[in-house]
Amino acid sequence: MQDILAEKVARQGASRNFWERLLATLSGFGWVVKCVWILNANPLATAEIDELTRVYTRDHALALARHELEMARRYKLPFSIVFLDVDGLKNLNDMKGHAAGNRLLREMGTRLKSSQRLSDIIGRYGGDEFIIVLPQTGFESAREYLKRMQIDCVQVPFSFGIASEDWGSEKSTTLESLISSADCEMYYQKRARKLAAAKS
Repeated sequence: MQDILAEKVARQGASRNFWERLLATLSGFGWVVKCVWILNANPLATAEIDELTRVYTRDHALALARHELEMARRYKLPFSIVFLDVDGLKNLNDMKGHAAGNRLLREMGTRLKSSQRLSDIIGRYGGDEFIIVLPQTGFESAREYLKRMQIDCVQVPFSFGIASEDWGSEKSTTLESLISSADCEMYYQKRARKLAAAKS
């Protein structure tokens, strides 16, 4: 019941006044505070979640990632970021239409969230690209994590690249440079696989 009312309140459409009156009538319930918060703050909350995949939006994921990177830098903790690309989405869109492509992306979001650890941050970077932030995770642990995820996501094939920082050098690392490195590794992995398939 709470979730239904919260959803109704969040719509903020023509019936807003009705739901406000209903909430006022039910003000004796403790959860009314939550509903009022949703009424006022929902535009911000919905902007944090990608509507199709139900993972974080790019902007929100990057904001959280910057915070985690700063914590890792301050306490010299390992930090990894994954750049992930869903394989074959363009061909699927061309052959079966964007509805089929959207279903694949939605499934990818579901699979990523099912493999997500409590500390991980998953965001849709754009189109068929996702980023996964892995706090307190070095390169080898991140690679093992992604290998297990590929087994779990056998129905949704993807390519990935990993960039990690263990603070072994004095060079300052930025989130942008890590994402760029992970993106490049993902590209080379995808290209190598295509070349191998062409030779076979």
